[in-house]
Amino acid sequence: MKMSNKTYDILKKICLMITPFVTFILALTDVWGFAWGAELAATMSAIGVLLGACLDISCKHYEPGDEK
Repeated sequence: MKMSNKTYDILKKICLMITPFVTFILALTDVWGFAWGAELAATMSAIGVLLGACLDISCKHYEPGDEK
């Protein structure tokens, strides 16, 4: 899977922000009793894992000087 450096950097930032955001959502849903908190957190975690896997694959196929 090839992607541009800009795409990689944006996805990496998103992946790094998902975990604290999931923790934040779980904390709020417990404190305030919001519905669907666990479901939302699980969905966001799954998206984070998928993005992380895509980034890992892209990183392994990276060849310096091959940017477009």
